[in-house]
Amino acid sequence: MAVFSLLLLALIGGVVAASVMADAPAASFPQQGGADLALRKGDSPDPVIVYEPLTYTLSIGNAGPVTATSVFVTDTLPFGVSSMVTYSATQGTCSEYAKIVTCTLGDLGPGAVATVTIGVTPISLGTLTNTAIVTATTGDPNPANNTATATTTVQNAADLSIAYHHRPNPVVPGMVVTYTMIFTNGGPGEATHPRITNTLPSGMSFGGVVSSTAPITPTFPGRLAGQDLRPASARTVTDVVLWEPSDLGENTTQKVVYTASVVHRVVTDTAEKAGVVIGSDRYDPDTADNAADDPIDIGNEMTSVTATRPCTITVVEEPGVTTTVQAPAGSVTESVTLLYTTRPAETPPAGWGYAGRAFALDAYRGGERLSGFAFQKGVTVTMTYTDADVAGLEEDSLVLDYRDGDTWQDAAGTCTPPSTYRREPDRNRLSVAVCHLSDFALFGRPKAAYKVYLPLVLRDR
Repeated sequence: MAVFSLLLLALIGGVVAASVMADAPAASFPQQGGADLALRKGDSPDPVIVYEPLTYTLSIGNAGPVTATSVFVTDTLPFGVSSMVTYSATQGTCSEYAKIVTCTLGDLGPGAVATVTIGVTPISLGTLTNTAIVTATTGDPNPANNTATATTTVQNAADLSIAYHHRPNPVVPGMVVTYTMIFTNGGPGEATHPRITNTLPSGMSFGGVVSSTAPITPTFPGRLAGQDLRPASARTVTDVVLWEPSDLGENTTQKVVYTASVVHRVVTDTAEKAGVVIGSDRYDPDTADNAADDPIDIGNEMTSVTATRPCTITVVEEPGVTTTVQAPAGSVTESVTLLYTTRPAETPPAGWGYAGRAFALDAYRGGERLSGFAFQKGVTVTMTYTDADVAGLEEDSLVLDYRDGDTWQDAAGTCTPPSTYRREPDRNRLSVAVCHLSDFALFGRPKAAYKVYLPLVLRDR
């Protein structure tokens, strides 16, 4: 009887349990597979300047397959940040206590992403290591990706800047140019191991230091032992000077004045200029003012033209080949410096050939080039040339053209009335007066091609 009662009770209990299970909501039981949460953490900027804002961005994603419930993020901030903390989340709420940020994000469905943003201020130099973790009440099949760490370098910035200029301008070979560098550290930190790379124009050679705010000795990383810059031995050598001043404190300015010699002029179609670039071991928040360049006009010959006396420039392009520019008295109303500069070969206009000579004439006053300068009287240009220069060209057709925008025009037309050419083919010489300054080139018409016709003879067979 006892055994039967136990069996009955067990049977009844089983039926009751089965009934309870059938009526229970499905959500009260774990679903198979879980919710694979993943946490990613970024920092910006990195490196960061001490006492400047630093932002941490936490991305929480759910790879599924089921919804993650009661998602919770904990971010323990490093000791090297201030107690002033900002935070926000794309869902849920966040709070902070004792530099620990916690966020209750609620549920996160499969494929969904929530973002938490935390703002801090670094207060010490070195490295900040920040770790965060995400949890949920739902099981996670891969908890290894629930933790993320960001490492940030905190630097004491040094905002360097540099200015650079020279005098005189223009210059020709044999002259000495004085360069001045002024460099400043705007802080907020000390600039350790500052370095200035200084590139001189082609054909110029460093002379020596004239003065400096603090002792400094330049070095020449690209110069070979015993190397000189004479045209025959170093037509294209450019001096690179390395300056390494002592550490620069906050709001410190130094100046260096030095000289460089114009040894020769390299014929080039690009503007000559010297340049400087400054840097240090410290982070620089603004590198836009870390470099400067200083264009310089290097010509072959120059002379001063006054209102009361004539002047002449004679340039020997190569042995036996010269160009002479003669400015008569009264050709200018105010004194100017006239500069002659050899230019590379020019592309002739259609129907013409290049006759081996190209140059520029420019006028300067106070070191500045005078754009569109015109003479009051014609300035005579006399050019000699070689047979090779005019090979294949009709010498009687030679003209001196000037550059007018993208086209070439006859330079005789710069004067009113137009000047007259004096061509001397037997002496390989041409003269013409010009009345304004520009780039010039010598062109000629190609010789006509001659055809020889042979008679046709028919023979009877």
